Amino acid sequence: MMMKRLAVFAVGALLLAPALAQYPDRPIKMIVPWAAGGDTDNIFRPFAVELQKHLGQPVVVANIGGASGTTGAREAKQSAPDGYTVMVTANTLLIAANLYRNVPYDPLRDFTHIALFGGPPAVLVVSPSLAANDLQQLIVLAKARPGALSYGSPGNGTQGHLVGELLKQLAGIQMQHVPYRGASVAVAVGGP
Repeated sequence: MMMKRLAVFAVGALLLAPALAQYPDRPIKMIVPWAAGGDTDNIFRPFAVELQKHLGQPVVVANIGGASGTTGAREAKQSAPDGYTVMVTANTLLIAANLYRNVPYDPLRDFTHIALFGGPPAVLVVSPSLAANDLQQLIVLAKARPGALSYGSPGNGTQGHLVGELLKQLAGIQMQHVPYRGASVAVAVGGP
C-alpha cells in the first residue's frame, strides 16, 4: 500500500512539474492582517525576504490590520485563488470567526491552509512602578485594588485579550482591558 501511495505521489509530481517550473512568474503578495512591527509581522518579514531569494520573484508584505485580523482576512478571501496572494495569521483567524457575528469569511472553507509555522509568544509584563514582581504578586495587588489596574492587548478578540480575560476569571480579579491597534502599538505605548 505504501509503494502505491509513493507511486501516485511520484506520478502527480511529474505531472505538476511543468506548472511548478513556471511558478511564480510575478510578485507574490503576503498579507499580514496586523499592524507593522507586531509579532506576526516580525516573524514573516524575514521569511518573505528568504522566500523571495528562493523563488526569484518579489514577495511584498502588505500589513492590513483592523478588526482583530478580519480586515486582512477579508482582503485575502477576495483575492484570486491563484497562489499569488498568501496570508499569514495567528489563531485569531479562528477566534474572530467564533467571537463575532458577521465575520466576512469562513476560516475552514475560504482558505487553503498551507503550513503551521509556530505559535506567538504569550508574555505578561508589568510596569516597574507596580509593586508586583511575579504573577502571584500581581494577583494579590489586583484583588486589593479591584478595577484599578488595566492591561493592554493587540486588540479586541486577540489572543492577548482572551488570555487577559481568562486570567481575570481564573484569579477572581477585576482589571480594565485596553485594546490597542496591534501588538507593536501596545509595546510602543508601554501599555495602559
